[in-house]
Order: sequence, then C-alpha cells, then structure tokens
Amino acid sequence: PHLPEPHKDPVFRLYFSRQWQDDLLVALRNFLAAVFARAPPPKLLLLEKWHRSSAQRSLRGALLEAQEEQARLQANLKQAISARNALAKTLKSL
Repeated sequence: PHLPEPHKDPVFRLYFSRQWQDDLLVALRNFLAAVFARAPPPKLLLLEKWHRSSAQRSLRGALLEAQEEQARLQANLKQAISARNALAKTLKSL
C-alpha cells in the first residue's frame, strides 16, 4: 500500500522524527566501530608496512647490487665478443 504522506501516519511518524534519525546514526556508528575493531587489517596496509620495513630495504639494496653486476657483466660480454670477432677476423686473414 502507498501512503501519500507517511510522515503524518501514526505508524510511520516515528521514523521521520529527528530523535529516530539521531538514534539510527548512533547505532550505525557503533555497529561500524564494532565491525572494524574486530576485522583484520587490510592487506594493502600490510603491504605498505612491508614496503617500509628493513627487510624490504635490504632486498632493494640487493637488487641494486645485482643490477650493477648485470651491467658490468654485460659490458664484459661485449668486450669478449669484440675480442672474439677481432680474433676471428685475424684468423680469416691468415
């Protein structure tokens, strides 16, 4: 059934009062506070904590060292390939 003015109906009048709205807001806040107090922390928050941890900084340092070593080894490889090509060219000319 449809009521054209539910705020005037004695059954529904309560739900349009300021007191009821305030009570609903307090109940909702209490409910959400209880839910969030018992909920585990979000995984993204744990990821942020790990990102700032000493273990992560240590891994970042190790990664930078590995990248530097890779660059050094690639440079050595290029030199070795150049030397090999020069030797191959010398052998062909003999």
